Amino acid sequence: MNPADLQDLPEEVRAEIERPQAERADRLHGLATHIAKLRDEAVAARKESGIEATWHDCEEAYLGIDDLTRNDFMAAKWAKPMTMEGGLIKKTNPADSTKATAFVMVTARYVDAGTAKVCETALPVDGKPFTLKATPVPELSGAAEDTTPAEQITGQPMPGPDGQPVAVKDLAKHQIEKAEKAAEKACDRIYDWMVEYKHPAEMRKVIFDGARLGVGVIHGPIPEARKTRVVRRNAPAAVSPQTPAAKAVSAVTLEIVEKIKPAARWVDPWNFYPAPGCGEDIHRGGHAFEYDRMLAAELANLSGLGWIKPAIMEVLKEGPNKVNLEQGNPNEPQHKKQYDVWHFTGKIARAAFEAANGDQAEELPEGIDEVQAVVTLVNDRVVRAIRPVLESERLPYRVFNWRRRAGHWAGVGVAEQIKTPQKIVNAATRAMMNNAGMSAGSQIVSIAGALTPADGSQKITPDKQWWLDPANAAGIDDVRKAFAAFEWPNKTPQLMTVVEYGFKLAEEHSSIPLITQGQSGKTTPDTFGGQQLQDNNANQLLRDVGFGLNDDVTTPLVDDFYEWLLLDPDVPDEEKGDYQVDTSGALAIIEKALQDQFIPQLVAASKDPAYDLHPGRCMEALLRSKRLSPEQFQLTESEKEARAQQPPPVPPQIEAAKIRAASAEKIAAEQTQLAAQRNQNDIDRDTAYQNSLNERGAATDQLTLETLRLKVKLAELELAAQERISLQEAKVRLADTTMK
Repeated sequence: MNPADLQDLPEEVRAEIERPQAERADRLHGLATHIAKLRDEAVAARKESGIEATWHDCEEAYLGIDDLTRNDFMAAKWAKPMTMEGGLIKKTNPADSTKATAFVMVTARYVDAGTAKVCETALPVDGKPFTLKATPVPELSGAAEDTTPAEQITGQPMPGPDGQPVAVKDLAKHQIEKAEKAAEKACDRIYDWMVEYKHPAEMRKVIFDGARLGVGVIHGPIPEARKTRVVRRNAPAAVSPQTPAAKAVSAVTLEIVEKIKPAARWVDPWNFYPAPGCGEDIHRGGHAFEYDRMLAAELANLSGLGWIKPAIMEVLKEGPNKVNLEQGNPNEPQHKKQYDVWHFTGKIARAAFEAANGDQAEELPEGIDEVQAVVTLVNDRVVRAIRPVLESERLPYRVFNWRRRAGHWAGVGVAEQIKTPQKIVNAATRAMMNNAGMSAGSQIVSIAGALTPADGSQKITPDKQWWLDPANAAGIDDVRKAFAAFEWPNKTPQLMTVVEYGFKLAEEHSSIPLITQGQSGKTTPDTFGGQQLQDNNANQLLRDVGFGLNDDVTTPLVDDFYEWLLLDPDVPDEEKGDYQVDTSGALAIIEKALQDQFIPQLVAASKDPAYDLHPGRCMEALLRSKRLSPEQFQLTESEKEARAQQPPPVPPQIEAAKIRAASAEKIAAEQTQLAAQRNQNDIDRDTAYQNSLNERGAATDQLTLETLRLKVKLAELELAAQERISLQEAKVRLADTTMK
């Protein structure tokens, strides 16, 4: 109700309406104060732990910044200090110093090499780094060997497809196969979710943070709206015979459908604040904060479940930077038009949650005083409060440590490990450059006034003439006694030994030898076996880092995605069940990548049936170890079906025997055919002779017949002629008689 409408109501009614609103505002204010206090404690605890100073050193070492090179990275005349107690740092002119400021990027090299190697081994090119397996049921496992007819248990006849009665083991195997197929479908769905939000890309950021700072953070699963394209074919409308055929085709429409799906996103460790005192496990603290920044337009567009629009309007009226804490991230400078946004995940009072989100509060069970919630603060105002998606109420953050730091949730990274070698290499390199600059010229020593330059300038130039002044050079009979040049000793070989020592320490401190970076040295063996052994030993640390990534991130993250699958109403019930997450596939991928020299031997051995190895799986492992996708080389489903219809391959011995038998049979057939051809030729010759005799006899008979026919014809002609004469005479006689 608008405030103007309230003025028209009686005071008692207006008070009854305003009282709940005032109570809600008080509860929201109390909630904001409580969360802000927890936030300040978390921010202060992280600063006091000293981890931020360590992160600053790691960030600068990776970028190549120290006290001598800081001026190259300053855009302004004054810069912020690296500690809270320090004052502003004035930017000086590098030209004022004659000392070398070279920074050798040892830290960046080792951080990038470690990141690339772990990403290469722990993130497969294709395939799932996990599997879901149906939880074994002891009853079904025991019944899988029971041959008792099912009719004795169910009391009903149960014939099988072959007419034989169904046994208990058949029913048990059917249930086991059904559960395994459901687990496979659920595994495919979770993997599809990961592909959609580009899980490997997010994990590369996490691994890079781990190598650079010592810790990487990923947030998930979180709901995200994704738009998909759906093609629908409309039914054709009724048409008359006069309608053209082109218009009778059904129309096709393209629809954009928005669905909520889970995702996991990288979080900058600078923006992550766990609860104070959590130790090495952030989940022990019970809550955590994530820092973010938004512009006014982004805040104004926030709407939907949980967002409190009046509070957002109040924040926009107040403007940014009303509550601006020193967050400390050097990679994300504060902008004056950005609002500080704090996302809190943890338990809050039920009454406070009811004031912030009454709709979801109605779904809470009775008898609980605290609820797990995700609360967003802007300018110390509560602008959103929602329940977490998962019912397990675990913190949706996973932390990856490059190396464990005792007592702290943030680990030790490569940049921190080689901090001392980096300083040694820089110091030795700068000393070498300074020495090279001094030894490049000569030190000129002369008696003051004893020499006079011909051109009047004291500057040393080539081909210059000098005069010995007799008045000022009394007692000097040789000009070399008044003027001499001295060479400064060059110590480059000695200083290069120190530089090489610094690089050697970098290998020792980081446990990332040069061989893992594709370089060889004096200790690289010449034999294949020795090189393979050294390469395997060189990857021990990176293998352990990959295992830690699997244990701390992949396994719990897939567990949470599996819980999402169980709670998602859009997932078919046939995909839901009691499954166990198995991430041994990720470990196997790491091992296969590090031991890929042995896989080709397995491919060759798989051809021998005595080893019971599957040739297809061995070849698939070989392709994956070479970062190739097996699907590019495998047969398609249609090709597999066509090959399945073909007869099974015949062993070589049987095939050779068949070839020999076929050859002998062919030779015998050819000999038989040749003999038959000879017999046929003889028969054809006799037949031709007999046919010629028959044809000659037939011709003689035909000639005789034709002769007889000619004689008959002549006789008939003679008879006809005689008959004509007789007829003519009869006519004459008849005419005479008639005349008479």
